[in-house]
Formats: sequence, structure tokens, C-alpha cells
Amino acid sequence: MSRRWFRAHDGGFYRNAQCVAADRAELARKTFVRNRRERLRELDAEWTRVFWQGVVRKPELEPGDVEVQPVPFRTAYPNHPGLWVLDGEQP
Repeated sequence: MSRRWFRAHDGGFYRNAQCVAADRAELARKTFVRNRRERLRELDAEWTRVFWQGVVRKPELEPGDVEVQPVPFRTAYPNHPGLWVLDGEQP
């Protein structure tokens, strides 16, 4: 199963709770996956760890990892303008 990672400003990669949740949702939609329940439990544990301890970082991607582009808060949450300030842009 591929794992989603964002590229950090320093050139490394990081994985936050949203990446883990997206991987879990994708796996939950698939029916015929070997060790599906075990992988779902692992992703649940990873999500909890990332949520409470912060993002996971690493210097480079490994085989099976996928770089994804973050979506601006303005696009992801159009009905919550209070979050738009997190994009770092002025309206």
C-alpha cells in the first residue's frame, strides 16, 4: 500500500494526520487486500500517534511512498473562512 507524504520546505518529507486518514480511507474502501484488518489497525495507531505527538518526518521517500501536494485551507474548507489565515495569505 502506498503511503502519502508532503514535501517540507527543507527538502525532506512529512506525514500528518490527514495523510494517514486518507491512506486509511483508501484501504477501507478496498475489499480484497491481504492483511487488511491488520493494516487498518496499524493506520489507526499511526493516526493516534501523529495526532498526539506531531508529524512524522524523514529525509527521503522509500519505495511505495507517494509525494502529494497539500491543498490550501481556502480550497479544503470553503465554509470556514477562519481557517484561511493558516494559508499564510492575506485575503
